Amino acid sequence: MDIKRMTRKTIIYYGIPLAVVAVVIGICAQSLFWTVYGLIKNGFSPALLVVQVLSVLAAVLLVFYFIKRLVPFCKVFYYIKKVNDFHYSVNMSNRCLMLDGAPGTGKTFSSIYLACYQSVLLWEELITQYLLHMPYAARYLDEYERGVSDIWIAYKAVFDSIVFYNENGYIPCCYSNIKFIFQGKEPIPLTLAHFQQRKRFAEYNVKLCDEMAELLPNTMRTNNGFKDTLNVNDINNYLSMFRQYDEGHMILNDQRGTEVFKGARSVFNVTDYLIEQVSVMPPRFLKRLYAFIIGRLKRKGVNTSRKLSDFLFRLDALIKDIGFRRFYYVRTVGAEGRMKNDKEIHSYVLPCDVPFEYDDRARRNEYKAKDLPLETH
Repeated sequence: MDIKRMTRKTIIYYGIPLAVVAVVIGICAQSLFWTVYGLIKNGFSPALLVVQVLSVLAAVLLVFYFIKRLVPFCKVFYYIKKVNDFHYSVNMSNRCLMLDGAPGTGKTFSSIYLACYQSVLLWEELITQYLLHMPYAARYLDEYERGVSDIWIAYKAVFDSIVFYNENGYIPCCYSNIKFIFQGKEPIPLTLAHFQQRKRFAEYNVKLCDEMAELLPNTMRTNNGFKDTLNVNDINNYLSMFRQYDEGHMILNDQRGTEVFKGARSVFNVTDYLIEQVSVMPPRFLKRLYAFIIGRLKRKGVNTSRKLSDFLFRLDALIKDIGFRRFYYVRTVGAEGRMKNDKEIHSYVLPCDVPFEYDDRARRNEYKAKDLPLETH
């Protein structure tokens, strides 16, 4: 997750006016220098005096404007530091994070960002563990065959996982029940069978479960019709022991946290209730330009050209990539029954230009009435 790449467009957008003003100030300073030089060399001249006064006024105004543009430019680096702080704050020892909150507060965006970031860290750790233990592979196998040690099983699981991640064409170390694209790849599909222990997880993984109550509802134990087929006890066993089973991490989100299976709620280390997300440092000039062109688009009506539409699509994409998102949340620490509520409102900052793509309306086809005719009665 390259923060420089993710914030490049924002830096350029706020840096260009600053650079232009600095160049103009330099030109004014040069003009002022030669005006003063002309006065010294040739004596007093009304024309040169007028040029000098105008140059001074222009330079003063430009300096004030430069300072005005310098403030938001410095803010960009302040928020870049906030993004760095968020990266450093990601505690890999917290094996299970739950994001709760109302629709539109940023649960899915934050979950995917965390899953991508953790998958990179886990892949690096997996490779490191393999390289560290590879020279001892023969010894591990010999000790295992003699019944002295089981470390061969752990080493083989690491080796099998590296082969699996390299060959399957998916994001290494990342499982998810929603689709997104990161580094040109999709996550490994996460299914109920994984939690039932009917499908094996590879080692050092992060599991992203979006709207978890749909996959693991709190009615599993009381629904007699599905109790046996769901293997509820196996699910509960996996959720309790997943760190030991596959060195895994879980990122879960739902807007109905209490409707999630109790076996899952009991292992949440941290629950962040997202309150809202706000746009920080949006490109106001580009937004005004977009609104102006949209006004012309509406006046043209059906006569809109494809070129204009393409330009607006690209402009809208650029606007969405500039700036940052700030998320406000309240944190609860501890599993269900041992929770400690923190009443203080916290926040974290993420860049708008992220290295993943996802459809924030991916579930539109699940709408049961989508094919029905529109009617008023």
